[in-house]
Amino acid sequence: MPFWRYAGYPRLFPMPLLALLLFLSLDPLLAQVCSRPVAGGSGHPVRLELTETVTYSDGYVVDGNLMVPDVPPPSCGWPLVVYVHRLGANRLEDPVFRGLIASRGYALWCYDVRGHGSGLFLYPSNATHPNRGSTFWGPVERYDLAEQIQFVAAEPSWQGLVDATRVAVIGPSQGAGHAWAAAALSGQVISVPGRDPITMPLIRAVVPTSYVADAVSGWLKDDHLWSMWLVNNIADDSFHSNFEFDQNMWATAAAAFRSQDSSSLMTAWSTEQRSLATALQASTVPVLYTQAYHDLIDSPLSSLQILEAKPVPLRVLLSTVGHNTPPNDTELAYRNQVTLRWLHRWLWDEHNAIEFERPYVLSELPLDSAERNATTHLWSRQHGESPLSPSSTTRFYLYDNGSLESLAPTAPMSSAVIDHQVTDPTFTPASFLADVSKRTTAGVLAASPLSEHEYATAPFTAETSVVAAPTVHLRVTPQHADWMVAALLSVQLPAAAPYNGERVMLSSLGLRRQNSVPGTPEVLEFQMSPVATRLPPGSQMVLTLRNHWLRESPMWQRFEVAPLFTPFQIEIDHGDEFSGSWVDLALTEPAPVLVCGQQSLDLATMPPLELTLRGGLARAGKSYFVSMSGSGQVPGMSYFGQNLPINLDWLTVFVAGAFAQPQLAGFIGTLDSVNAESVATLDLSSMAPLDPILRGFRITFAGFVWDTNSGHVGSASNPVDVFLR
Repeated sequence: MPFWRYAGYPRLFPMPLLALLLFLSLDPLLAQVCSRPVAGGSGHPVRLELTETVTYSDGYVVDGNLMVPDVPPPSCGWPLVVYVHRLGANRLEDPVFRGLIASRGYALWCYDVRGHGSGLFLYPSNATHPNRGSTFWGPVERYDLAEQIQFVAAEPSWQGLVDATRVAVIGPSQGAGHAWAAAALSGQVISVPGRDPITMPLIRAVVPTSYVADAVSGWLKDDHLWSMWLVNNIADDSFHSNFEFDQNMWATAAAAFRSQDSSSLMTAWSTEQRSLATALQASTVPVLYTQAYHDLIDSPLSSLQILEAKPVPLRVLLSTVGHNTPPNDTELAYRNQVTLRWLHRWLWDEHNAIEFERPYVLSELPLDSAERNATTHLWSRQHGESPLSPSSTTRFYLYDNGSLESLAPTAPMSSAVIDHQVTDPTFTPASFLADVSKRTTAGVLAASPLSEHEYATAPFTAETSVVAAPTVHLRVTPQHADWMVAALLSVQLPAAAPYNGERVMLSSLGLRRQNSVPGTPEVLEFQMSPVATRLPPGSQMVLTLRNHWLRESPMWQRFEVAPLFTPFQIEIDHGDEFSGSWVDLALTEPAPVLVCGQQSLDLATMPPLELTLRGGLARAGKSYFVSMSGSGQVPGMSYFGQNLPINLDWLTVFVAGAFAQPQLAGFIGTLDSVNAESVATLDLSSMAPLDPILRGFRITFAGFVWDTNSGHVGSASNPVDVFLR
């Protein structure tokens, strides 16, 4: 039955009342004594303060810059956002993003990290400093971060301009490592040799982007597997022209790799208190974490495992923004919008409800390569709870014939043998560090050939969604004490266009064991990194088990970790739940998804806003509606047993009574019979310009698709926020 039959309100609100009613819906925080000044559509103009020289307590010297809104500050001053740059970059990177943050009401401080930028070239005294090199966001850099915040807080000329009691730390890659440390160590005493203990200032919020929560888990995966990113950085032929690596860390890590003694390196890092996992799980600092599924350096899995035990507030965005990933303008704009809302909530105390919204946003990986690599393609998004805890899974058993079957085998099964050979006697850890040709994919496979077994499901007859992390259960019989196994989960796409038979990696993982009893069975059970995507009809899920942890397309084929340099052999047992191996996949029918290419609407012109509702192929030809609210996403409203993620208010009622009006074209209708999609257009251009007081106001949209013609069963979409600027 149509949505408006249940509204119980008049069919149409007078359109001239829109501006007034929007104003009445504004957050009451507009009346705060010291609230965030809201500027024009492009924010406040900003200015870059003169470069400041910062001399650390150990004598090392770097430069920093402050960017602030170029308008009179509010009585409480501008909250401080510390932006830390990427490894090998400097304080002036990404001026557009830094300017965006400052223009929305923040004093943004960025400095050259030790061993980078001005510290590397401008100050001769640094050249002989014993701690002149980068320790990859280790204890020294954490101490430096605390001193940087203290420097800004104490600068006499910035008193009244900057409020250093409201601090956030943000940054990508290396900067993310600093942000994680700020969250873990907020208010705690930090000690490093040669410097007096210092207390990390209290941190209000952090935004780590494109790097895992705990560096140690990224560098030594499973505690025993050496990340190729780390190995390439400690190699004998490694040379960095844009940053200086700390020689002690270099020598310690390289020596441990040559002896294949990961435990010694773990001990050294434990002494330095490098691992942040325990501290992060106890931290109450709000974290907004963003990472790509297929980041060149690491997947988000280890971070998610840590964050599951962290107290709220927490927000996680998984998508395409990361190291060596295809850029996507809309995904980047969405990340920036959520970043601003996160900062507004925790630095300006704006009650925008972001901490109550669904904590995990998983953008759906496009399997069509043209869409996946397009900078403008609109990725669908799923909003939900932790992807490491799926509500249901389908179990597929590994069979002798290479199939994945949902029924456990009843007849006896055999085993698949993975035989890891090292055919080149010169292939050693020492030669691996000394010769770059041995570290290439071709070089490794020439010395130690790939040994693998693949298992595939039957082709899916209907469109299917993958919505969470897979779990792999292996019964393994090793024939050597030291061995490893890698698992790769892929989708084999249909041969027809646009997929053309491509195989796309979804996630991967590797595990190593060093003290096994040869001939004694062991059970491994592990989760792989989550990914959200939609499988077209005819797709097959493929599980590959290997002796090498290799990543595949859509990334370049490359080694995730260094190989083992000694031979081993293992048997993967097939059988039922007691004697065999299986994989649990979180598969479900695709839910309706609402997407929009615009993050904001210009109050001066109010251009038409297009929203596309993707219903899922099973809902082709079904009826739908799109509605909107000025009251946000949570708690939402119940509709036919579904949670429609918008709150019922006057805007919702207005839409219910005005579906036939030209301003709401396509807000109700029927999904097309081929792609099960439809476009809804909100066109308020005839009302422009709207009152500037509405800047910052949020309109939330959501869709609903009926599953049957009776109108009593259906599914709700995700929410979409659009802001008035």
